[in-house]
Amino acid sequence: MYDIHPALLPAVAAAAQRATRMGALPESADGKVWSATEDGVTLSVSVASGNKTGLVAGARYQLADGAPEITGVLEVFSATIEGLPLQEAADHGTVHACERLRQSIAAPLVKGIHTPASMGTAFRRCNRLIRNIAAQFRAAIGDGNNRNFWNPPLSRGWRLQAAGEQLAVLQAVVAEFCAESGVAAGSICAVRVEKARRVVIDFSEDFAAARKPRALMQLERLVRARTGEMLEIFMEELKDNNRIRRLGTAPIEDVA
Repeated sequence: MYDIHPALLPAVAAAAQRATRMGALPESADGKVWSATEDGVTLSVSVASGNKTGLVAGARYQLADGAPEITGVLEVFSATIEGLPLQEAADHGTVHACERLRQSIAAPLVKGIHTPASMGTAFRRCNRLIRNIAAQFRAAIGDGNNRNFWNPPLSRGWRLQAAGEQLAVLQAVVAEFCAESGVAAGSICAVRVEKARRVVIDFSEDFAAARKPRALMQLERLVRARTGEMLEIFMEELKDNNRIRRLGTAPIEDVA
């Protein structure tokens, strides 16, 4: 197991060169700083006073003695969790950080689903640190509930577009995805947009079932990159095209 997936090293090294979030996070009059340390790595976040959701106002890190690669991971992670509720940062902060680092990489890095664990042990450390902080915060406010219903808000510009306009944007992204993936035009289609966030996709009959899960994940990633919105991709519900089988399951009075 590597500390960081080799494919991520260039993006991580570039982030390490910036290192704008390295250093201590000062206490402020309207907030409190929470910190956790593991093996010489300290992560600190500030939370505004009275904020029950624990919205992360700022994040910084300090290293007693760390490699540049670890610096880059912490830099990206700290930038990613700023503005997130603390519980969301604890649950999915490393997932969001990995997605940022993978934005310029088209090919899948591992077989199956990408997880922070498969991207390297450095991300596990970030995960442990932020979960430690979230536990401290919940204990301090006397709330042991760690349920997380947070979803990033859609931009006003996207929400104000008519469903047809949103669908046109998405159809263009789907066409781009098909062209880049070597998929025949029309094999994947954006069918509709539900409540501005849920995008329903349909596949042609000859599209291999085994390829659909990965195609959905890759398409969702491209849709989010092109729109800047955290949209969710779903496959159109399968309908039974066999009339005899459908008649066999219908109520007696409907079969006439």
